[in-house]
Amino acid sequence: SDVCSSDLLNLSSEEFQGLEPVSLGASGVEAGISTQGWEHQDTQYSGRLRLTRRPGRLFARTLGVHRLGRDTLVSRWTIQILAQGAGARAVQIALPEATGTNLQFRVLDSEPPGGPVPRLESQSSSPPAEGQRVWTLRFAHRVRGLVRLAVDLETPRPADQPAWEVPRVVVRGAERQFGQVGIEAENDQQLEVVATDSGGQTLRSIDVADLPNVPLRSVERRIVEAFEMVRPGERIVVRETRFEPGAVPSAICTDWKLLSLLNTSGEFQHRVEVTLRAVGAQAVLVRPVGDVELWGVLIDGTPVEIRRVQLRSEEHTSELQSHSDLVCRLLLEKK
Repeated sequence: SDVCSSDLLNLSSEEFQGLEPVSLGASGVEAGISTQGWEHQDTQYSGRLRLTRRPGRLFARTLGVHRLGRDTLVSRWTIQILAQGAGARAVQIALPEATGTNLQFRVLDSEPPGGPVPRLESQSSSPPAEGQRVWTLRFAHRVRGLVRLAVDLETPRPADQPAWEVPRVVVRGAERQFGQVGIEAENDQQLEVVATDSGGQTLRSIDVADLPNVPLRSVERRIVEAFEMVRPGERIVVRETRFEPGAVPSAICTDWKLLSLLNTSGEFQHRVEVTLRAVGAQAVLVRPVGDVELWGVLIDGTPVEIRRVQLRSEEHTSELQSHSDLVCRLLLEKK
């Protein structure tokens, strides 16, 4: 007698009488199907078969990118779950209680693209306990293999918060969980990051280039710190120093030439030739010293308009198109 069962099930015999197990060849057996056989010598035999579902096994890899903004705290995660054995119909993910309930988990496309994508049937959160809130994500069908989830979180930043402990994510029931964390910084921000693992040891720092190239990474901000965890329970605290904006020179003089001519009447005429390297400049301000009359300005040999403005002294401005290198020629006479 042969009995076939799915490899998602465990098949065991109980109280067999008059039956002896026999070895069966693998020919003709479909993939994902296990077959067991017994033989009997007469017509008197008995026994029972017990079918139990094999336990599912979960392995998790997480990637979190976090930002301490002026007014908001931003966290973005991708969570890769590998379901083996019987797979999983639902997974539980624990987040800090402070993250609240305004979250929406979503399933990302499979890798490589084109493969089957599981569908979330429901997601719900339990009341907080011991500082954590557990989310239960239920799929429309039992899933096996790799499932990629994502969730984003943005909360207001308290006005009196000098430091921020980055929220961490834990996949409940995972036999192993590891992952990476990236910390973003804004242009006017300097960060101090203290990162330790569940045992209080310093987390291993990794190069930012070693982080997976996923949509979590923003092109508008830079990741200044990255860490790797081999088990959950990390603690990452971020403190910031903000800098006030300051003026940055948009045009720099790289060469200066002065030609002076004394005419027969005793008056000086000057030609100043300045080589400028300009980025994002729209005008150049000329501030003569003493009693000087500006005759004209040429940019790369082309005359440009001169406007007279009154500041602390007599000054002139001329239009300047943004360019890598410009030759500005000033013609003036000292009275």
